[in-house]
Amino acid sequence: MTKANDKGRRISAVTVGALVATFGLAACGANKSAGGRATSSQSPQQAVQSAVTKLGSQSSLELAFSLPITQSQAEQLHSANSQAPTPAEAQALTTGQFFLTEATGHGEALDSPKALTDQLNSLDAGLSFGSNNTPLEFRYVAQNLFLRVQVQQLLSDVGQPSSTAASRFTKGLNQLSSYIPGLGDLAQGKWVEVSHASLLPLEGLLEQSQASGSSSLSQTQMRTLRNEVLSSIQANSTASSLTPSNGRGGYSVTVNVSGMLTTLLPQLQSTISSLPGFSSQASKAFSKAKNAIPAGKSAVIDVYTSGGKLTEADLDLNQFANHKMSFPVPVRMAISSPGAPTAPSGATNLDLSKLPTLLGGLLGSLGHSSSSTAPVGA
Repeated sequence: MTKANDKGRRISAVTVGALVATFGLAACGANKSAGGRATSSQSPQQAVQSAVTKLGSQSSLELAFSLPITQSQAEQLHSANSQAPTPAEAQALTTGQFFLTEATGHGEALDSPKALTDQLNSLDAGLSFGSNNTPLEFRYVAQNLFLRVQVQQLLSDVGQPSSTAASRFTKGLNQLSSYIPGLGDLAQGKWVEVSHASLLPLEGLLEQSQASGSSSLSQTQMRTLRNEVLSSIQANSTASSLTPSNGRGGYSVTVNVSGMLTTLLPQLQSTISSLPGFSSQASKAFSKAKNAIPAGKSAVIDVYTSGGKLTEADLDLNQFANHKMSFPVPVRMAISSPGAPTAPSGATNLDLSKLPTLLGGLLGSLGHSSSSTAPVGA
């Protein structure tokens, strides 16, 4: 099994698992009616559990993150906080969204065992502004990778019309095109493709790199960490009902952040200890973050359901601000099921044939350098 295959097979399970872990909701103990709607006997906690876990029965899922405020509110946000984005950047935030779409290869449920081994799982992620404007997008379809970056458009969208950065990016890609033919088209804002077949020669190098001493997290470690996250958030969260709106059910989920991190930190530190060169810094960063959060600090997330499924989650940034605005400033996650991503047409295939030689030489020189500096008798 290749590394590319292995990565693609885990896409669905990882994203669904992360979504469930975000709200600390497990399938066990959640009562559901035949139609998927919350029953009258359900508590708010059970209703939210049911709404989240039903997402896993779908074959596709899209998460879209945005900041739904008006231009006037964006300008007020800027004037109230000198650290906030400029008005032009704030305007970009009001029209922009980051999206992540995934789908299983044969229509099976996202949380099914088959999804873990399906070679045709697909993924689409990117940044869009307004309608029909997506200057940054990445797709994984039929084990092939596709990428498009329209740098000048992206800079303009985020209020940075200067062409200096775009020119530097374009120049760098054009220089690299002698090693990877096709990168010139990426510099021009066109779709490029990295085929599954072109990645196969790199597998041996990846295995060589891992054998030289680098480590990665195993599936068992990731599963253990996910379960710990679920247990920690469940133990430190409560849910209450909101007034139904536009035919949707609403619930307020309150998470005790400091309590969650206190119970989760030991497992986080244990998990990352298997990553040499990173574990010490990460462990210190987690501890610092935990110590910076006041005891009893909580975060409230408003979630909305339709047809028994979670369709939206809002996190109001006002609850963390020293200077609170008179209007909500929600980071919104909209949830839908748009179907499977498709491969873009006309993509330029990147030629990676020179990479194994180049990377092999780099790995060899690094290995020689580390061995030459080892103490005598080591």
